[in-house]
Amino acid sequence: MNNDMQRRSTPNRLSRTILFPAAFLTLVACMPSSRQAMSPEMQRGVVGQGIELLQQRRYEEAYRHLRGIDPMSTGDHTAHMAYAVAADMTGNFRTSDRIYAELGETYPERAVVLNNRGYSHMLRGELDKALVYLREAERLDPGNAVIRNNLDMLRSVGPTR
Repeated sequence: MNNDMQRRSTPNRLSRTILFPAAFLTLVACMPSSRQAMSPEMQRGVVGQGIELLQQRRYEEAYRHLRGIDPMSTGDHTAHMAYAVAADMTGNFRTSDRIYAELGETYPERAVVLNNRGYSHMLRGELDKALVYLREAERLDPGNAVIRNNLDMLRSVGPTR
């Protein structure tokens, strides 16, 4: 390559290098951080987007998206549940265990919490634990089709006591 061509190509390469970090920094500045305090309205928007990602089965994205929220600051159990589901579906069981424990203390008689906790144990292959949670969920909400389906699915994989 001659010197004239080298001089012409260098500014293009350099400008691409400079523009990319600027665009990246702009995008990062717009993303919620776990260190930033979010207004309740902003948190509801983040949770809504996270739930949409879960519904689209984009679990990794939902998990990353919901990780920055602080559900306990607003008492938003929906945010907590969405984050726990995203954690379960990405195999982050320590996170989901912590969240289900918090939800269990706050909402001990919520069938949906017990159902999701049972499903979490099914995902791990801990079928005896799953059965305990799912039976308790069924006791609290005997007509719930989701709980019934999870119990049927659990029973189909092996004998249950």
